[in-house]
Amino acid sequence: MDILLGINIDMFLGIIASLAGLLLVSIFIAMGSASKDKKKKLEVDMKFNELAAQVKEKNEALKNEIAKAQKLDEEVKNLKARLETQGKKLDEKNIDETKVNDIISKLKSDNAIKDKQIKEGAGILGSNSIEIDDLKKALRKKDDELFSLSETYKGMKEQYDDLERQLVRINQGGVSHSVPVAPAAPSVPKILPGNNQAAPQENTPADSDKSTEANKSAENDQDKKEQIS
Repeated sequence: MDILLGINIDMFLGIIASLAGLLLVSIFIAMGSASKDKKKKLEVDMKFNELAAQVKEKNEALKNEIAKAQKLDEEVKNLKARLETQGKKLDEKNIDETKVNDIISKLKSDNAIKDKQIKEGAGILGSNSIEIDDLKKALRKKDDELFSLSETYKGMKEQYDDLERQLVRINQGGVSHSVPVAPAAPSVPKILPGNNQAAPQENTPADSDKSTEANKSAENDQDKKEQIS
């Protein structure tokens, strides 16, 4: 019994010793695993931090790209607005150019009509100048004729004055023979201004009085002659 008990105690102690050894081994293994886990955790933390830094950097880069994209979008909008404004201005300019072209065409047409009228007027002026030259020649001819008539009238007037003076002398001297009655002096042709034509003249009252006096003088001479007879 004692032997069996001793064997059992030894076995029990051996088992306890074995368990203790296993526990120590487990503790060492656990400590090693914990050390490895800690190392791995550190590595994981480092990688996480690196990844976080990369993510943060990429986020910053993405934000910058987004800001650039927004800026480009604004520039595109502004450019589009400017293009639309320029397009409207171009349309208005095209409309203005069309109006200007229409005005230029109308002016050219009017100038052509005026040139034609000027040429026609020049032709009319040419023909009128010929007619004016002919009229000038005719007027010069009429002037010559009037001058000739004026000279003729002067001669006739001198003759009339001589006859009138003779008649006066005869009346004053008491000559008994009959004296022919002097004709009335011809009236001076008056030249109308502007047309160089002689206006028709009528005997003036003075001319009529002179003729009447001459007739009376002739009648008195005739009475004296009859009384002497």
